[in-house]
Amino acid sequence: MTITGAVFLPVELLIILLPWTWVLVLAPVTTIFIAAAVLIVGGFSLQPGFFMAALIIGRTGIEICLGRVALPREMLPAVTALAAFVLACVVSLWIAVMFFQGHVLVLGGTDGFVLSAATPYEFRRENVSQGFYLFANVALTLSLALQACRRSPDELAKIIDRALLLMMVVATLLCLWQWLNFNIGLWWPKEFFASDPTHPDAGGQEMLEGLRVNGPFTEPSSCASYFAGFLFYAWHRFLALRSPAWLAMTLGCVVVILLSKSTTGIAMIGLFGILVAGRLIVPLLTGKLRRPRLTWRGIAVIGLLIAAVAAGLVYAAANADFISKMLATLVFEKAQGSSYVERSGSNSMAVNILIETFGLGIGIGSHVASTILLTLLSNSGIPGTLALAAFVLLLFAPVPGGHGFQPVHWFLVGIIAAASFVGTNLNPVVIWLAFGLALGARTSVCIAVRHTPSRATRYSTSSSLAAT
Repeated sequence: MTITGAVFLPVELLIILLPWTWVLVLAPVTTIFIAAAVLIVGGFSLQPGFFMAALIIGRTGIEICLGRVALPREMLPAVTALAAFVLACVVSLWIAVMFFQGHVLVLGGTDGFVLSAATPYEFRRENVSQGFYLFANVALTLSLALQACRRSPDELAKIIDRALLLMMVVATLLCLWQWLNFNIGLWWPKEFFASDPTHPDAGGQEMLEGLRVNGPFTEPSSCASYFAGFLFYAWHRFLALRSPAWLAMTLGCVVVILLSKSTTGIAMIGLFGILVAGRLIVPLLTGKLRRPRLTWRGIAVIGLLIAAVAAGLVYAAANADFISKMLATLVFEKAQGSSYVERSGSNSMAVNILIETFGLGIGIGSHVASTILLTLLSNSGIPGTLALAAFVLLLFAPVPGGHGFQPVHWFLVGIIAAASFVGTNLNPVVIWLAFGLALGARTSVCIAVRHTPSRATRYSTSSSLAAT
């Protein structure tokens, strides 16, 4: 057991014994510690998030056996699509073992984008480990959805709100703690947050004489990926509540993403800027731009926005040379780096795998590309990719007479957007956590509409920890 395990194991065992409302609030925060391990056996390590997932799956399984939990019919279409994806992954691996061994060039996940390590495909340990993670993550998604959908839409909205807010606050504080350690020498227990020896330590990197913040995450890009989800969620909670607290959380997410100094972070801020601009320009062109209300909350929001813009302009003016060099390194000169060449090579190999396997893929865990789409196509093939796409689309499908787009969907949008930019596999438990919460939220609405069609419940904008 690691030093991380000595802390997390008893805490997580205590959490799983609490009522499900508390489990749904507290469990998601364990997923941010992705550079840590609570248990190491040989070459196998278990992250806090996966240990919590195992406990959730186990408790839900027991309740299913006792007849306390059942699959609602409203969840069947999404579950069918997810089952089709798992089946496609299994079939593609079987076909790869039977027909493509020794014929298709692949780059394994443990090869680290080193193109010279590419070899003809053979069944390897990654196929087993990635398959295990896939089944565990799917079970987590279904377990979370089954427990979440038992709550009313408004109650579940409050639970999700508190869970994501807790994740944001803890992750932000840990990232700032690491930044203070680098700049003023404040103690930082790196051996606690990066206790997994089975993964290379990519934390504590420096760029332009400054730290690339990664906090409890494995590397700066994974930090930016998480905060992309936080950013989109915080922004749309602010739009719903017009709350200074949620605006502060939005600005805090932007700051952490910038401190990560990652290309993924720059891309996510660019996407966020496009969405914000669209939010302002479309109402302005249609004449539907609302005037700000002269309340204390409205004044605080306006003051915070002015202060943030002023601080940004002052910083940009005082550090123009640094900003220019950072953009050149992360964006304009990115294609000249060895990392870009290696990742582009793995992506080209993924396209070649798809062609050589006639669109069937080479099996889950067989090849690693630098984007989640190419990883899906090369691993599960076109059938598996279409099945997972159908599952995601069903999560976002509006419920007749009920909710449309919910805030939790924006968290999922941020996570998927970051993964589509730099996502090497389907391992990250946060993706499946977001799937489970979104599926549970939509199913909860469907159940509410079925039972009370004339009183379809809508998301309450007051259901926020920040608003209480």
